[in-house]
Amino acid sequence: MSGSATDKYGWVVVAASFCCMFLNTGINYAVGVLHLGLVETYPEDEHLVVWLSSLFGAMFALSGLGHGLSYSASTVILGYYFSKDTALAVGIVMTGVGLAMFVHPPLTSLLMTSYGLRRTFLILGGITFQSCVFGMLMRPSKYERGRHLVLLSGRDRRQTVLQIICGGDVTQFGAITRNIPFVFLLVSVLTFSIALTSLYLFLPDYFVQSGASHQVASFTVSMSGIGSVISRIVTGFAANDPQIGCVLLLAGLVGVSGVVTACISLFSTTVPGQLTFGFLLGLYTGGVWVVLVPVVIRIIGVELLSSGYGLVMLVVGIGCLVGPSLSGLVLKVSDQYVSVFLFCAVLCFTSSIVCFLTSLPNSTRHTESDVHGVETSHHDLHLDKTYLSDNHVCNSDPEQEHLMLQRRSNIVTVDDQDSDCR
Repeated sequence: MSGSATDKYGWVVVAASFCCMFLNTGINYAVGVLHLGLVETYPEDEHLVVWLSSLFGAMFALSGLGHGLSYSASTVILGYYFSKDTALAVGIVMTGVGLAMFVHPPLTSLLMTSYGLRRTFLILGGITFQSCVFGMLMRPSKYERGRHLVLLSGRDRRQTVLQIICGGDVTQFGAITRNIPFVFLLVSVLTFSIALTSLYLFLPDYFVQSGASHQVASFTVSMSGIGSVISRIVTGFAANDPQIGCVLLLAGLVGVSGVVTACISLFSTTVPGQLTFGFLLGLYTGGVWVVLVPVVIRIIGVELLSSGYGLVMLVVGIGCLVGPSLSGLVLKVSDQYVSVFLFCAVLCFTSSIVCFLTSLPNSTRHTESDVHGVETSHHDLHLDKTYLSDNHVCNSDPEQEHLMLQRRSNIVTVDDQDSDCR
């Protein structure tokens, strides 16, 4: 695997991102275990407790706070350091989440048994805080520094503030939202995130109601972590093969996840069956997060990666926020846990079908070869003193773009010096 011009520091970024995922983001998969403790502590209104769990799971995608800073930064930065092997780099980093899925649920269950719910939250907060150490190692790539210099050159103070707040050119969002395949991707991600959050929230409770102990229920989530680790590694290699295609992988993984979810009643009666379901759930859902970045790059290009992936994560956050509440309403109406999982299966099938629609032709859509580093023309990319515009959304190697941006920034600097002399 090669980074941008074999930038060796990219491997430091991979290691730091892996640790951040393990310490921070993976704890979201222990929300089902925490939900059991919350229900036991506040038994008056279980539907209200569901909102607490959904808020916890949603804020990592909805905000720039806490988990949101860690997850987004740890994922997007890989697209700048590893343009040709993005899926493989993301797959390696995402194994940190899978490992955390194996460690955090039983650890959380042990902490709750030993120290109670309140102290468990304090200890988990101390664990996730260690991700700040690894976050300090994520310095911007050469491409990011060059692009940032060019984008800010010639801007007044107001334009600079807007640039920093928005994290990119404000006009980018308009271009992205007019991209029909990308809109289909957002719909697909929304329905999948609603289903996935509900699955991990209600899975331990469902197995406890089926006769399993709390330890077995939490270990079921750990088994999904093992499956997720395998899935993320294998998917990373598979998505890197242009003959397979990241869109096909994404749609297929989500569709099979729906099939497994629809058959949960076949696994719920025995402990081996419950553990098998957990493993299969992780095996087919874990790889989804690996191919999201390559799919975004394929549709809108690396130039709009930050803004596009930000919108994807916003949609994920919305799904995590409303998913448990919708599933809780289904449970309240039907009074059967099976109905919740059938609801999630339907959402997965819908997500898979919509995902295939992202392959529809679009003026800004990119071919699979673009994702794998084939250099594209820069003649449509033009710069004046105040902005950088991209008529056809450039999607080349970030290192090549960095060199171009550096040349253009030198031109801007010379023009500024000439104007000062005049």
